Amino acid sequence: MEPNNAHQWHYDEIGVRQGNCTFQIKYLGCVEVFESRGMPICEEALKVLRGTKRKAIRGTLFVSGDGLRVVDGETRSLIVDQTIEKVSFCAPDRNNEHGFAYICRDGTTRRWMCHGFHAVGNTGERLSHAVGCAFVICLERKQKRDLDAAMASNKNHQPPPRDHPIFRHSEPPPIKPMINPYAIDRPHATPLMLRRQTSFGPLSGLRSQSLFKRQLSLEITNSHRTRSESERRIC
Repeated sequence: MEPNNAHQWHYDEIGVRQGNCTFQIKYLGCVEVFESRGMPICEEALKVLRGTKRKAIRGTLFVSGDGLRVVDGETRSLIVDQTIEKVSFCAPDRNNEHGFAYICRDGTTRRWMCHGFHAVGNTGERLSHAVGCAFVICLERKQKRDLDAAMASNKNHQPPPRDHPIFRHSEPPPIKPMINPYAIDRPHATPLMLRRQTSFGPLSGLRSQSLFKRQLSLEITNSHRTRSESERRIC
């Protein structure tokens, strides 16, 4: 890298971060490719685009950490609006110092498309370096978003501090004595009533002489046997 190029590329990186990095280009168009990366893929796509009869569109390429935009120099209409997240590869043309291309995934057809450019007054390496800076910025933003999301998730799952109201042990409210001048005390048993009484003796004798004392079994076999014995005695 020449010192002059290093100076230019340093300001290109600042411009990409600030969102005001621009290049004058000729947009050659886009062609479908079957690989998501590789310098030979980009160089072959540029060769195909140069061989077509399609007229190149002169315009301005805007490079930022958000995306790549191509504006028509005559009509000021937006030709290309590409997000950096969908760009998989970019490279200069080794066969033409002004050539530059990048490969991206088409959002509608989901096909890999290669867009070709011809840098006006610059080299394809400078454009490729600027787009590489956009890759770095996009990655930094994604890492920051992931870190913020992780910190927010951990913050939501952290227990509250010890001085949080849910950890404060409050004393129970004092119980106020209830004074009712019209209240009547509940009657209680006297010690004599709580004393264990002895059993009534005559009931024990009555229990042994009871007329309802069961003499015989109530089983059917025993009843038949008893009846037969009584009949023998009568006879």
